[in-house]
Amino acid sequence: MPIEGKATLIRKSGAISAPVLYRATASSTIILVDSSRNGYGLVSGYTTPISYNPDEGFIMAYRQWMPDDPEKSGYVGAAFSEEGNMFATSVRLNMEEPGEVMGRYPSAVAGPEYPYIVWNEYTSPSTGGGQYGGRPVYSWDQFYYGGGSFFSPPLDLNNGCSPLPCDPPDNWVGSVNIASKVGEPVLNAVYAQWSHAADTSSSSNRWLYHSTKNISGYFTFNDATLLFDENDFMEGGYTSNAAIHVNDSGIGYAALSSYLRDSNTDAAHTIVLRKTTDYGATWSGEGRTGTNGTDYYYIPDAVLKARFFDDGLMITGFVDSSGDSVKFEKPFITYNIDLLTTNSDGVHIFATVIPATSGSVYPAIDESCGIYHFYSDDPSDPDSWKVDFVSSTQISFFYDDNWRRIYPSAAISKDNPDVLYVSYMGVSDTSSTSFNYDIFVKRSIDGGRSWESAVNVTGTSKLGEDEVYPQLASVATDDEAYLIFESPEYDIITVDPPDDQADFMNRVYFAKAKFKPLGTETKTLLPELIALEPNYPNPFNPKTVITFTLPAAMETELTIFDLLGEEVATLQSGLSDAGYHSVTWDAHKSPAGVYLAHLRAGGLTKTRKMILLK
Repeated sequence: MPIEGKATLIRKSGAISAPVLYRATASSTIILVDSSRNGYGLVSGYTTPISYNPDEGFIMAYRQWMPDDPEKSGYVGAAFSEEGNMFATSVRLNMEEPGEVMGRYPSAVAGPEYPYIVWNEYTSPSTGGGQYGGRPVYSWDQFYYGGGSFFSPPLDLNNGCSPLPCDPPDNWVGSVNIASKVGEPVLNAVYAQWSHAADTSSSSNRWLYHSTKNISGYFTFNDATLLFDENDFMEGGYTSNAAIHVNDSGIGYAALSSYLRDSNTDAAHTIVLRKTTDYGATWSGEGRTGTNGTDYYYIPDAVLKARFFDDGLMITGFVDSSGDSVKFEKPFITYNIDLLTTNSDGVHIFATVIPATSGSVYPAIDESCGIYHFYSDDPSDPDSWKVDFVSSTQISFFYDDNWRRIYPSAAISKDNPDVLYVSYMGVSDTSSTSFNYDIFVKRSIDGGRSWESAVNVTGTSKLGEDEVYPQLASVATDDEAYLIFESPEYDIITVDPPDDQADFMNRVYFAKAKFKPLGTETKTLLPELIALEPNYPNPFNPKTVITFTLPAAMETELTIFDLLGEEVATLQSGLSDAGYHSVTWDAHKSPAGVYLAHLRAGGLTKTRKMILLK
C-alpha cells in the first residue's frame, strides 16, 4: 500500500526485478523503476529520457544495470507504463551491431503509434563513430506501446555512416523530438559533434537529423544538416549542446547558448536560436537573414542588460572583501537550457543565469542567481523577449561547481498553454559537514510570468541521501507533471575514485508531481498560506520585486522600514484579492543599507531582510 507522509529511500543490493513503490503523498507519487550501473544517462538536460503520450502512456530510457554483466555500463534499457503505477522494462536494446553495448545519453520519445529509444553508441574508431565514437542510433517497439519487442539491430540516424566511417563523426548528447504530422511521426534530433574527422581537435558543430518518412516505425532521414556552425561561435568550449522542440503544427525551435565569434556583432554569452515552420525540413536564418546579419535569432547584450539589470531582476554589483566595488557588466546565460514551442509561434526558454564581469562569473553571489524563464512570440524581434524569475539556486551553486550541472527541465500542460512546469535538483538540508539533494518542481499558471512555491517532490531529510538529475516529460496536465530522476547507491561504486553522484549504481525513479487543481471556471489557483517570499534580486540597486501570497481576500499592508524602525515606504495598503501578488520597490531615493519588508495580513506579520547597494 502507498505510504503517506515521510519519504523512505529504498535500499536494495543487486538488480531490481520488479517495480517498487517509493512514496505517495499529497504532493507526489514516486515509483522505483529500475537500476543503472551509473548515472551518466541523465547528467545532461539536453536528452529526453522520459516522454508521455496521453493516449498511450509513459516511455523512459536509461543506461541499465545488468546483474549478469555488472561491469558493463553501456546497456540501453526502456520502461513503459500506461498510468505510471507499474512499469514493464525492456533490456539489452543495443546487443547487435551497430550496437556495441556502449550506449550513452539515451532518450525516449513517444510517437503517435510507437515509442522510440534514441541514443549514441560509444563505438571504437574502427567501427565508424569517429575518434570519440559517437554514432546516433534508434530502435522502436514493433508491437506498439507495451509490446516489449524493440527492433534489433538498432538503426542509424546518420546517412553518413553508410559507408563507414560516419560523416559527420563523433555525435554525442542528442536532443530528440517527435511531432505528429497528420498522424505520421516526424523525428528531429540535434547532436553535438565532439571532434573533427581529420584530427582530435574539438568541434562546436551541432547537427540536425530530420526524418522524411515513416513506414511501420522505420524512419528514413535526410543527410545531416549543420544547424549551428562552429565558425559562427567563439572558440574555446563556450558553446552549449542544443535543445529542440517542434509542435504538432510543424512550428519549432532549436537553441543553444554561446558567444558569437565576432564580439563586434554582440558580446553576450546568450541564447541563440533557429526556427522551423515545416516540421524541421527548413530553418530560419539561411544566407545571413537572421539577427544582425547572422544565421540566427539571438538575445542581444543590450536586451539582456535591460531585462535583468534595468528591470531589477538581478544584482548589479557588490563590495568585495577588500572594500572594492565590483560592477557587473552583463548577465551570463550558462550552458544549461531547455525550450518549449507554444501552440502558436512563440517559444519558452528556461536557463540558469548568473552575473558576470568581462573576466569572471559569480554563480552564488546572490539569490538572483538561478533559473529564469524567457518568452518571445517573435524571436526575429530582439525587443520582444520577456524575462521572468523562476527560482534561486544560489545555495545549491555553493556546492560541487553546481552552476555547470544543475539544469532546468520544462513541461507544458496538454490542456492549458498557460500552465508550465520546471524541475531541478537542489541542495535541501545542510549542516557544517554535509548536505543532501532533493528534486523540486515549480508551476506557473500564467504563461511563466509568476511561479508558485516549489514542491519538494522527494523530501528526504537524511544528510548525504540524494535524489539527482530530474527531467520532466514535456507533456503535462494542469495539475500533474511527470518526471524521471536518479538516486545514487553510495555503497556500490562504478567509477573509482568517484567524484560525482553519477559514479555509483543509481536507482531510476518515475514521479508524478501533484499540484492543487485549477478551478473549473476561473482557472485560478489559490495559495494555502499567507507568505512573504524572498525579494529578488537581493542585494539590489535600485529596484527589487517583493512577492506575497494570500489564501483569501483580506486587508493587507506592505511596508518598508530601515533598521532604526523608521518607515521608508508603504507599497500596498487596503483590501487585496486572494492569490499571488508582486510589488516593485524603487529605492533610488534611499541610501544604501539594510531594510525590512513587513507584510501585515490576516492578523499575521511576515518580515524579510533586504540589502540595497549603491
